[in-house]
Amino acid sequence: MPEKDLQLRLALNAAGLGTWDWNLETNLVTWSERTEEIFGYAPGTFPGTYEGFIDRVHPEDRDRVSLECARSVSEKIPCSFEYRLLLPDGTVRWVAEQGDFLKDETGQPRHLCGVMKDITSRKIAEEALRSSEEQFRRVFDEAPIGMGLTNSDGYFFRANRAFLEMLGYTESELKTFKCSDITHPEDLKHEIPYVQQVKRGEINSFQLETRFFKKNQKIVWVNLTLMMLRDKAGEILYTLGMIEDITVRVRFVG
Repeated sequence: MPEKDLQLRLALNAAGLGTWDWNLETNLVTWSERTEEIFGYAPGTFPGTYEGFIDRVHPEDRDRVSLECARSVSEKIPCSFEYRLLLPDGTVRWVAEQGDFLKDETGQPRHLCGVMKDITSRKIAEEALRSSEEQFRRVFDEAPIGMGLTNSDGYFFRANRAFLEMLGYTESELKTFKCSDITHPEDLKHEIPYVQQVKRGEINSFQLETRFFKKNQKIVWVNLTLMMLRDKAGEILYTLGMIEDITVRVRFVG
């Protein structure tokens, strides 16, 4: 095997990529061992036909994949798509593949060649993230305590029903305010040092009792819990504030 071919093969294997070649004249499909492995074939057992490929595509994706392949061949355009495989043992895998045409010296496409990769882990992670986000939204919206999100500039961009009812604002009205705008000035000066500590990552969250101004300018005492939600790189995405109305308790104790 020529050194360049060996280097390419090693690079493809390291990247977990399988290769394929569809001879448009003979209709023969050739796969690398990695592609056979992804599709659940033992090495050297792939029949070398389009049918052998499409039979392993998940039934719910099969029509779409067939149409994409047919469109690529008829229009002579590169293909790029993701789909599921259904293996004989019931295993479902996600794969991503890209292909383009290899032309002869006259410019006529003779082969459709490409690479593919098993992206099952990525799809599982994406699904888990979507599930987590949906769960967060459900908890956020239905929570019995007030919950509000502010952006990096400090402005509210989302609040749940309990938060809005507690302060008397509509969500569109609240979006014109920063959290500091509705916080009693005497309490704000005690809150700011904690906020700075959270921003610097010195603490993850803090909790304190503070006063908010309602829309009618009456005061409501709340137990405030504040935390920063960050991305994987540690950058702040937004601030989550949770408030519980403790006005009755404060007045009773007072």
